[in-house]
Amino acid sequence: MSDIGGSIFILNSITSDMLRRSKVIKGLTKDLNNANTEDEKDMILGIWKALYFSDIIDIKSFQDEYNDYFGVRTEIKYKKRVLKLKQILKPLMTKVSLWRDIEKARNIAAHNKRIQKNSYLSVFSDNSIYNWNIPTGHAELFFISSLLNIISSVIKIEFWDEYEAYSKQLHNNEYQSRKQINMTLQTAKAELHILCEALNKDLEKEGKPYKLNISTEIDNLFGS
Repeated sequence: MSDIGGSIFILNSITSDMLRRSKVIKGLTKDLNNANTEDEKDMILGIWKALYFSDIIDIKSFQDEYNDYFGVRTEIKYKKRVLKLKQILKPLMTKVSLWRDIEKARNIAAHNKRIQKNSYLSVFSDNSIYNWNIPTGHAELFFISSLLNIISSVIKIEFWDEYEAYSKQLHNNEYQSRKQINMTLQTAKAELHILCEALNKDLEKEGKPYKLNISTEIDNLFGS
């Protein structure tokens, strides 16, 4: 399969996902402002943050694919065309780079909340995290996702034959079935009960003065 086609497919896949999330984030922002209870706000904020950090991860993934693979590690015969196209697209990619701490935010979203370059200190050990230059709301996320979508669209048009050939070959591949766990809500709750009961027994055995209120904990997760 074509390396250039695969790279373009990745870029297009990232921007498609980001645009879908952007629409949801816009709606959630309105819902958050109109929420009536703290529980409702907490639920909406949880979804909002999950989508936000998915966007942060994807912005960095796009930058990595664009800078390190597209035209760099793809077929040599496309290199001149890619370099020329990147020169045309440079003003748009430069705009995305204005949020210069995207990589830091990606690292704590995708890995752990420690800073490798600073003796693995917790990101909360000082207030620097609050000064990071990263997108701070729906407008900035939508702006970045729109920029990346424009870039991806131009690339796809420029290399349409390679993109289309890769897509067709990808969809023609046989689906390889794999073993699934296939839990239902009922089996998930039942297994959690078993695991938590065993945990409480181990806590009691070790003389711990506390235990889990199993039904309350699980009902909080799954709903009563």
